Amino acid sequence: MKYNFSFLLFILITRILTAQTIDASLIEINYHEDSDPQNFVAFQNGFYFTATDGSFENFGRELWYSDGTSEGTLMVKDIKHGQNSSSPSSLVVVNNTLYFTADDGVYGSELWKSDGTENGTIMVKDIRPNNNSSYNGPTNLIDFNGTLFFTATNDVDGYELWKSDGTEAGTIMIKDINSNGNGSPNNLFVFNNIIYFTANDGVNGTELWKSDGTEAGTAMVKDINANYSGLSSGNQFLSLNNFFYFFADNGTNGYELWKSDGTESGTTIVKDIRIGSNSSANSLKGSTLNNIIIFEANDGINGTELWKSDGTEAGTSMVKNINNTNFNSISYNSQYISFNNEVYFLADDNIHGTEIWKSDGTETGTYLLKDINDGNSSVWIEKFHLDYVNNKLLFFTTSTNSSDRTLWVSDGSSNGTFELSDITDSNISGLEESFVTVNNATVLTGKNETNGNELWVTDGTITGTSFFADLNYSNSSNASKFTNVGGDLFFRARGTEYGNQLFKSDGTESGTQIVKDINPGYNCIDDPSEMKEINGILYFSAIDGTHGYELWRSDGTDSGTFMVKDIRTGNQSSMQNYNDQQKFTVLNDILYFNANDGINGFELWRSDGTESGTYMIKNINTSSNYNYGSHAREFVMLNNTVYFIANDNSGSGLWTTDGTESGTNKIINLNDMRVLKTVNNKLIIVAETSGTTYGPHDVWVSDGTASGTNHLQSFGDNIDSSIQFTTILNDELYFVAKSPNSFRKAVYKTNGTVSGTNILFDGANHATMPDLDIDLIMTCSNYVYFPVQNSFNTEKELWRTNGTITEQVAGPDTTDFLYIRNLTCYNNNLLYLTESFPHKIWITNDNLNEPLQLDVNILNGPNFENYNSIEEMGATDNHLYFRARNDISGNELYVTDIDVSTLSMNDYEATENNNFNLVRLYPNPTENFITIESITNSNIEKFEIWDLSGKMMHKESKKDLASINYDTNKLSGGIYFVKVFLTDNKIETLKLIVNH
Repeated sequence: MKYNFSFLLFILITRILTAQTIDASLIEINYHEDSDPQNFVAFQNGFYFTATDGSFENFGRELWYSDGTSEGTLMVKDIKHGQNSSSPSSLVVVNNTLYFTADDGVYGSELWKSDGTENGTIMVKDIRPNNNSSYNGPTNLIDFNGTLFFTATNDVDGYELWKSDGTEAGTIMIKDINSNGNGSPNNLFVFNNIIYFTANDGVNGTELWKSDGTEAGTAMVKDINANYSGLSSGNQFLSLNNFFYFFADNGTNGYELWKSDGTESGTTIVKDIRIGSNSSANSLKGSTLNNIIIFEANDGINGTELWKSDGTEAGTSMVKNINNTNFNSISYNSQYISFNNEVYFLADDNIHGTEIWKSDGTETGTYLLKDINDGNSSVWIEKFHLDYVNNKLLFFTTSTNSSDRTLWVSDGSSNGTFELSDITDSNISGLEESFVTVNNATVLTGKNETNGNELWVTDGTITGTSFFADLNYSNSSNASKFTNVGGDLFFRARGTEYGNQLFKSDGTESGTQIVKDINPGYNCIDDPSEMKEINGILYFSAIDGTHGYELWRSDGTDSGTFMVKDIRTGNQSSMQNYNDQQKFTVLNDILYFNANDGINGFELWRSDGTESGTYMIKNINTSSNYNYGSHAREFVMLNNTVYFIANDNSGSGLWTTDGTESGTNKIINLNDMRVLKTVNNKLIIVAETSGTTYGPHDVWVSDGTASGTNHLQSFGDNIDSSIQFTTILNDELYFVAKSPNSFRKAVYKTNGTVSGTNILFDGANHATMPDLDIDLIMTCSNYVYFPVQNSFNTEKELWRTNGTITEQVAGPDTTDFLYIRNLTCYNNNLLYLTESFPHKIWITNDNLNEPLQLDVNILNGPNFENYNSIEEMGATDNHLYFRARNDISGNELYVTDIDVSTLSMNDYEATENNNFNLVRLYPNPTENFITIESITNSNIEKFEIWDLSGKMMHKESKKDLASINYDTNKLSGGIYFVKVFLTDNKIETLKLIVNH
């Protein structure tokens, strides 16, 4: 089929202009997947953090910012483009600028800074050139008097102390502490306007150092251990009054408590707690409290217990021997925090297990806060967080009621210590900040079964604890098997914690929910299962983990969803799900189906929805092999009598039943029966007369008696499945069979008479498809629709017939169609999808000359783009549902109501009404660029460029601009159409000629 050039232009303009927009809503079913927010740093009224949003192959772990609201929580920049992570870490704010370490995939892990905007997020300096590794980047970032201090290596001087003012030139190494290797500065902290740290100069081992930010002012404070390292690299420092405290080893006393005022002479041992060369602790763990420090130590007698010190030897003593069995009361992972003039920590008194204790620094004031995990079971707490605004202590812990760590709060009293929420900890290392207090509340990372690891917020009360933001909900529900039941949509989908389970929807998000978790954690409804409705009850095949696939029913409630009968007792299945499609047929409110009880094989069954009313009607095939059977199928009703196809020991035949064993009888044997339908008060049968290579190709007609069963017509052999794809329109059967004059396929109709059997579409007459194939036929309103294609070519044409007129609706001659699919009838309108425009819906009906292309505008989520696609549609009386994928939500359910009356259903009218002269396009023809200019009071919102095949070549969104320039060097020479969208919702399309 060919068109002249001017007609092709007309068609293309029409195709573009008739694209219209419908609104749809996302119904997110599966919110799961984790963004794992971490590295929280408060900034002004919000906070920075890192997270992954789970976009389909788009973003890994990147930098985010929140202004304290859910809608104001956004990714700052995709530093490492694509699905890989830049892994920002070591976040710190200095002079209103965020500094951090990140890997952009080009320079490796380097120093970055951000002002909270995408353009203002840049690498400060490539400190380690030619390094594309994500390891060994800057660490120990700290603010010192408005200057960033950190440790880094440039691959020349090893790991040394650096500083930065935020510029490349101002990012410099302060001093090469170890000229022969790594100085390895660590544990940086500020005390009395000097920065202190541990470092190794290659001569004295790891010792205490200090710096004022200059090379000359960077020096070792004291060589505590003249022979080896005096400090460990993982030390903690606590500042109190005019000293800071730490643990060190002078080579004589082991690691003991020391203090320093920053001078060599003022750096001294406080007390040899464990007398001799053994250590009382390897590093300092504790907290300050008023004018003392509280810490853990082992004197060699009482085990590791709680100690205190005022900085003097005499004032350093054990607070309390909590575990008086001479075993340690404090384990290696104890946490310390000061709260309301007391220190909170973890200890085990050998009675209650490890629990939260608190101390005011006295023996009597040191006691168990609460036995959270009853008996001698222990809690597991990785971090305490102080909500200083609401004066609450927050933490995740195991408890008597939960082996998972759930969110708890404490006001310092036993009664005021309780579980806030059953959200669980994020499994983030205790080294990462997973709490931040801003705007009168604390934002934290928590996990529930619906959303995964996401952001939550609490003010320390149960009512004030709520979900804050779900940044990653990319898991897919994969909704499918759409079935209309009383105006509600029943379907199969994967929820957050379920396998494929039964859901229903009334078209709203709140009204979309799981009906029942039939098989917890596993799939319950298989692909081959049909779902059928009888009087508002859904029937389907399901597996519950105890029984095999059996017959189930549902009224849409949990209690009203149950197995009708365990037909094949035990965990074996009576349904055919594993091998063939499990089909159900409803006739006179009775469900007919094929089932295997494990004794008789697959036989004829019926059900009225009750256990007693579900039974095998007759064992038709008496073979002793229980895997065989009659495989009863193709149930129809004629003159109030049920007919079906079954295989007894003599082969396939036409049978009838009144629902009783004695009333179930064979009428006639016909070879290889495949199809049974009723039209024009007759039974139409597809069977084989003389034997065939590719399946039956004969049509028979019957009045339900053996004598009244006669051969109607043979349609030839040698197409892939012979007669196939049947549908009914106006009491006539439409079907696909071999063309009478070729091996191509054709569409026929029959009313059961010779004169009423006619060919409507002959593939032999198609000019461009020598191997024409038809793989679908369906009725919608007053037409039968069928797509045709050339063998396995993906280009298709859509045709339709009403039994008199047969015409092409759409195809490659009118637009770039690839793989027309998923034909759906919705309120007498045919909807379908194509691969050419995978996220658009096409609509046609009895009155439409050509299909309309419907753009889908998502009201509550991102719009579809690029490779996003609509994958399946289903309809109820009031709503059109479809499953589609986008980058953020994954494959989820959407709903729309298409009001056909609001659509322009006349292509010619749409073309003429669009001749507005609203936009000027110049120069035209052009070589290098064009200017698109609005000549009305409305500005340009966006524009699209299409080629002659109907393929969109460019799309660009601008907001409220009077004119836009575009570089046409991006286009090949030729003719294009520019579709311009104005802010007053008017659209104009102009022809563009590009000369290269």
